[in-house]
Formats: sequence, C-alpha cells, structure tokens
Amino acid sequence: MERFDAINKMHIFVVPDGTAHGNDKLYQLRAFIDAYNEKLKEVVIPGKYLCVDESMNQWLGHGMPNLKKIPRKPHSIGQEWKTVADVNTCCIIRLDVTGDTLSKKFDRLVEPWFSLGRTVIADSWFGSPAMVRALKDVGLFSIMQVKKKRYWPRGMPMEDMVGSLGEEVGDVKVVKSRIDSVFIASLRDKKPRCVIANAESTTAGSTESRWIDGQMHTVTRPLVFEECEVNKGAVDTANNRRDKLPSFHDVMKSYNWEIRCLAFFLAVAEANAFSTYKYVEGEGAPHHFEFRWRLARSLLEHAELMRDGSLFDSPHFGSRTSTGRHEITSLGKLPSGDYRRLRCIICHKRTQNFCLCSSDYHPLVDEKEYDLQQVGNNVVTEEKKRLIHLSEDSDAQELDVIQELKIFRKVSAKIQPTTLSDLRLMSITEYLPEAAQ
Repeated sequence: MERFDAINKMHIFVVPDGTAHGNDKLYQLRAFIDAYNEKLKEVVIPGKYLCVDESMNQWLGHGMPNLKKIPRKPHSIGQEWKTVADVNTCCIIRLDVTGDTLSKKFDRLVEPWFSLGRTVIADSWFGSPAMVRALKDVGLFSIMQVKKKRYWPRGMPMEDMVGSLGEEVGDVKVVKSRIDSVFIASLRDKKPRCVIANAESTTAGSTESRWIDGQMHTVTRPLVFEECEVNKGAVDTANNRRDKLPSFHDVMKSYNWEIRCLAFFLAVAEANAFSTYKYVEGEGAPHHFEFRWRLARSLLEHAELMRDGSLFDSPHFGSRTSTGRHEITSLGKLPSGDYRRLRCIICHKRTQNFCLCSSDYHPLVDEKEYDLQQVGNNVVTEEKKRLIHLSEDSDAQELDVIQELKIFRKVSAKIQPTTLSDLRLMSITEYLPEAAQ
C-alpha cells in the first residue's frame, strides 16, 4: 500500500514542459493514450459490430484543461472521451479525448479496423451522410441515428424525414441514394426515430406490442432499426460497469487531474477484465463485486510472492482462485438421485458443491482417487527419508544425494498405480536406473 500511495501522490505521465503546455494543454496524456490504445488493439479482436459513443470521466476539481458540462449525462461534469466498444464483449477497445485543439477526426477511433468490413453503430452525435460515406471509403459500414436539432445534418433530403411520417404507429419511410448504397429510414414509434445507414436491410423484422398513449399498438420494425437497437448499448454497459461502486474514482481520490485520468484508465481496464470474464464464463460468472474481490486478492498475493522471491515456486502460480474460499455451485446428482460428493485434495474436505480451491493444481476427486493420492504421498515421504538416511551412512559416502533426489523426482512423476495393492508393492528403487538414463 505504501508504494500505491506514493504512486497516487507523485505520478506524472511525462516531465512537465512549459513549451509543450503552451502548444497543447493535454500534452501529458498523448503518449499514454497512444500506448493504451495500441495495447488494447493487440489483446482484443472485436466482432462484427463496433459501438461508438461518449464516456465521462467525472471531475469536480480545478485544472483539467478540457472540462465539459453535459447536463444529460449521469456524471454531467468532467472529461469527455470518444469511445469504441466491442459489441460482443462490451469491452472498451479504443479511446480518444474530445475538446482538444488538435484536428477532430472521427476515423481516428476506428483506424485499426480499416478495410475489415465491420459495422459501426453510433448515435446522433456522429450520424450524418458525410460520416457514413467517409467510413465507407475506408472499408467500414455504418448504422447511425440521426436527429433534427435546429436543422438536419448537411446532406439530408430536402423532405423532412420525420415530418412526412404518417400518424399511425409503425409507419415507415425510406429514402435511398441514387449514387451509392446509403439510405435513410424513419419510423413512427413512441417517439419518431430516424437512422442513416449503408448496412443491413429495410425489410420488416420482428413484431412487438407496445403501450403508447394509453393504447396497445403492434409495431413491426425494419431490420436496420433492430440491429441499431440491439447493438447501440455496448459503451453504456461498459460505462455502468466502470462506475459501479466501489469504483476507482472513489478509491483513488486526488486533487490532481492527471491522477484522475490514471484512475479512469485503470477503471476501464478492470471493467474490460470483468466483461471478458463474463463473456467467457456465461451464466456461471460471479457478480461484479465478487470479481473485484477475487481480482484484488490475486493481485495482492502475486505482489507478495514477487516480494518474497518465491513466485514461480508456488503451487498456486497461474491459478486465478484462492484455496480458502468455496463457490456454492452444485456438482449435480448421481443416477441414483443422490447428490454427488467429491473431496478437495488440498483442504481435504468433502463437498457437494464446486470448490473455489479446485483448479489444475488441486482438483476435486472422488474417494478412491483421494485414497490413492494420500498413499502415494506416504510412499514419496518414505523414499525421501530413505535417501537422506543413506546419505548419512558412513558406508555410502560416494552417494550423491542431490543427484539421487533429482532422479527420485522423475521417478515419482511416473508412478500411476491402478490399485492400492499395486502402490504398496511398488518399489521406487526399481525405476532408478531407468530414470538416471
């Protein structure tokens, strides 16, 4: 904790430079953002859909150069980031700061996936005909929401896409471009909606019942609206997991905005780890709080092993679980209807539930295998005592105990008896010449 507190007080991204600060207020973050994005690009391969949205790094202090206030956001004051998330895993895979003086280019967010044919899902902050065509030029498809604030985005049809909709719920209007594959679709739902895209289809999708204005309506949405609705929440899901209490924002308290940015990046990394774990484990994944508890404990144990110099000698190296805790997950039932019960070879307890101490290093076994394991341990202990006794015998001074023990380790790994009687009759000395070769 002393080292962590020292980092929390003294950490800087780069050495302060007055000249660089005059040219770019965010000069301290540039190199770190690039390195962070490069590492994310290496470890996460996204699926078909990329979700683009904004994320807020809450900050109520002073000094942050690109501080913004967006009332519609849950954390309305702070640093806004343009964010890309993989829809399959809800992992943040790229970040770019907003509100800076450098050129504002949307395609910087999706540059690693140029010419790979993925589909970008975005909200109305990004949606416009020019944006869809720009992404198509670099080999990406798009489905983006479009909203009319004071005016429609430049390039929209002269006819008002929402105003021309009929009054009946479920009414659809589609306008297609004559020069390329871009089309605009509007739908009369609880609120009028409009998307611009060059992917998916405008054919009718699933039908659902909606309660609108005190009446039940049956609405059939085009497939392009369904794809947008299903895939547009990946960044919001990642943000909710990042902000879930207790978050890094609450733990790493600081009056330094650079430290606040560091806490934001750490929170993104932790949320990505949980999202990936949840995607792999499926329904068997623990709650987020439980995952954080395990992650923190494993990191502390890892640091302790590194400090003691015994990291690679530990039998728990590489295990993501702790031998002192048990997960309440049933092992199922036998054909007879009785609950299945196994024994842990580390804590020696019988359980009818899946044990957290179970892993490749110490699995749960049935009683027969457990007895074989215990007898085998006894044989190993007796043979080790015999070798040590021979080393102390004055008539066997030429015995190289170290070499003998090395041979013994090879031999003990070969012993795989099928019955208790075979194990009791087996003599390790019979294998010594073979192992020495």
